[in-house]
Amino acid sequence: MWKRYVLVFLLFALSACAELQQSAEDGGPASSSPKGEGLLKQQIVNAQEQNARLEVRVSKFEANISSLKNEIRGLETQQIRLEEKIDRIGQKMETLASSVSTSAVSRTPRGPSPKKETEADQTIRQALKRASQETPSSRSPGGSPSSIVPQAPVDFKKSAPSEKKRASLSPQEAYSRAYRSVREKKNKKAILQFEAFLQQFPKNRLAANAQYWLGESYYDMRDFPASLKEFQKVISRYPVSRKVPDALYKKGLAYMQIKDTRRAALEFEKLIQRFPDHPLTSRARKRLQSLNHTSDNKRP
Repeated sequence: MWKRYVLVFLLFALSACAELQQSAEDGGPASSSPKGEGLLKQQIVNAQEQNARLEVRVSKFEANISSLKNEIRGLETQQIRLEEKIDRIGQKMETLASSVSTSAVSRTPRGPSPKKETEADQTIRQALKRASQETPSSRSPGGSPSSIVPQAPVDFKKSAPSEKKRASLSPQEAYSRAYRSVREKKNKKAILQFEAFLQQFPKNRLAANAQYWLGESYYDMRDFPASLKEFQKVISRYPVSRKVPDALYKKGLAYMQIKDTRRAALEFEKLIQRFPDHPLTSRARKRLQSLNHTSDNKRP
């Protein structure tokens, strides 16, 4: 009988323990879930705030970049205008210098005819000639006259900036260096620099000007065929550039230098027809009149 009571007691105790364990398991998540949800919401809010701050900073950077681009465009436009002004001043100075030299030559009085050289003058001249031939500078260290040593051809590419240095320059800096070489009459250096600029920045706003000054550098070196090619590139590749009238005029001058008056007249006529109000048009008309007058005089 007592065994039955013990068995009932054990069953009752086991059921009570099971109920306590179930209630503990059910109450645990219920009490911890509100804390987890609050923490997750706080993290989401913090991430949204950080994202908003980043968007504000990015918008400020974009505004600064846009402002810098506008300033660069303004500086490039100012530089182009200054170059054109300097070019016009140089052309006016050349015109004035040529007119002054022409008037000076026409007003120079003819001097008396040179006297015949006497025997004494001949003797003195021969003695001076022998003395100049026997100067120490004309002798080698051994005492015999030194032979003329031909100079090795200069490799102008050595004076060009390295690839790394060119790559580190901005378009404005590269163009300014090349243009400075033009103003300093360092034409060979300018040619290398402008060629490098056009190769590296072919679509830059300064490309047309670089192409024109490349032709000017060849013109100053009296390489007129090369200058004609470069000036033609200005006209064909950059037809709306402000350097097209200058290129047409300089093509006419280059053709005059190689005595091709027919093509020179054609270039001046193109300039007059296409740009009637350009400052160079009046000079082109004068050149054209001079060519026509010369051709009329040559006719029988």
